[in-house]
Amino acid sequence: MVRSMNFSAVGNMLSKVSRQLQDSYESRHKAKTVQEIRSFVGKLGGLQSEHQSLKTHVSLAETILKRTQTDDFSSILDIEQTLVGGGDLTREQMACFDKLFALADLQAPVPGVGGELKGQTPPASSPNSIHKVLRLLCLYSLWRGSHFKQKTYDAWYEEIIAGFGFHHTFTLDNLDKVGLLASPSSAKAAAATASSQRVASANTPDESLTTGLLTTTMPSTRPRNPVHTNQLSFLRKTLNLVVGDVRESDPDDVSFVYSGYAPISIRLLQCLVRDPAVYTTNTSSRYAALLRPLGDSRSRPAQRDGHNMGGVKSGWEGWDDVLSELPGETVDIVQSPSDRDADAAIADEMVKRLGEKAPATLVVFLGGCTFTEIAALRLLSQQHNHRYIAATTQIINGNSFLDPLIQKPPQI
Repeated sequence: MVRSMNFSAVGNMLSKVSRQLQDSYESRHKAKTVQEIRSFVGKLGGLQSEHQSLKTHVSLAETILKRTQTDDFSSILDIEQTLVGGGDLTREQMACFDKLFALADLQAPVPGVGGELKGQTPPASSPNSIHKVLRLLCLYSLWRGSHFKQKTYDAWYEEIIAGFGFHHTFTLDNLDKVGLLASPSSAKAAAATASSQRVASANTPDESLTTGLLTTTMPSTRPRNPVHTNQLSFLRKTLNLVVGDVRESDPDDVSFVYSGYAPISIRLLQCLVRDPAVYTTNTSSRYAALLRPLGDSRSRPAQRDGHNMGGVKSGWEGWDDVLSELPGETVDIVQSPSDRDADAAIADEMVKRLGEKAPATLVVFLGGCTFTEIAALRLLSQQHNHRYIAATTQIINGNSFLDPLIQKPPQI
């Protein structure tokens, strides 16, 4: 239960559980008859188990709070939310980048990579690892888009090399190639190339559409066929990625996992199942028409519709503009049971065995997914009265995602 919660709501939930447990223990004083005493004794084992579980969770919560209540965490979170919200960073926020470089340390621990920091949390004044610095710089580069100035990139380039070592020239080159921390000059060149490819593809049949094969040969975060100069700004408005009035303790939208930001992967799934949570006043009428009737946007779909609203409805049809601003190719294949009678018979038998648990959608994350995406899927399962099953090659976080791109120091 705690794993699916926003970190800011954990304390209140544990406090509530603690009061309930205390009330249960106090009920022994009300036991007067033999039957009442016997009933309390019967519950005692369960209460002791709950008590031990509560102690474990309180210890974990204290560890989390040691990190989330620091000025460092709050400053970085504020910068991240400003960037994804499309706002301009203040002078104080930009000064935080200087502090990141000032505390640069080659030997700084990296949570989530190589089993580092299991059972402990970096103190507030801990030195900054290359992973921590690059995560914020990449976020700035991606969300600022054309507003990312070359002189800012050059200054950060020099700071990284000076603070972490010359070998990170390869790291920065890797990040530039995949589009995570792109030099503004190379980003403009990539945009020009994409524009010429778009013109060429308009006059050339796309073989991938006829063969159903993916044509991407090199992983990249660059959009496949961009039309907008700031792709993430377009996606933020179209997919309702940023929600202002988010309920972290009693969530009604998947954006609660990042305190107001909805993972793009989950919003895309909501597009496929025609979930009205994607709809905003900024969404064009063409996109709004693809979604279910809006109704009360604050009510939960399962309660509003009164039936199962999960499951893919009609593929990517109608979302071409959104997909063109995302990296990679797309394939839309409808599998018909008549193609393979034997497999269909096996599937039917499995459905019979599962009974009421049968309705399900398998969501596959190639390359890895985060715990927050899984938490968002759990919320959708509750709202849609439909099971979403996550299958992934690995569980990742910001550090482990960047780690393969970071050049390791030379062994001397």
